[in-house]
Amino acid sequence: MNAIALGTGTNTPVASQTALTAEVARQAATYSHTVGTQVFTLSATFNPGVATAAITEAGVFNSTTASSGTMLDRVVFSVINKGANDTLTAQFQFTLS
Repeated sequence: MNAIALGTGTNTPVASQTALTAEVARQAATYSHTVGTQVFTLSATFNPGVATAAITEAGVFNSTTASSGTMLDRVVFSVINKGANDTLTAQFQFTLS
């Protein structure tokens, strides 16, 4: 997994989904892992002018190309109004067991 996408969809996530409901931007993600733990983190920063919208969903993908690749996870949340001059960092943290 190497990318995080943001969108404006509000549908409840279901296991059969393969994409965000309404993707507006996708960025390469950075990966981090602390040795000796089962926790890994992916994060991506969306700079000013990118993903300017009422953001309500995010997902993790294995492709930086919009609307392609395999989706690992999708979440929906209360609206984050990202203005043209705002920077937004999206972060996913997973624990393997």
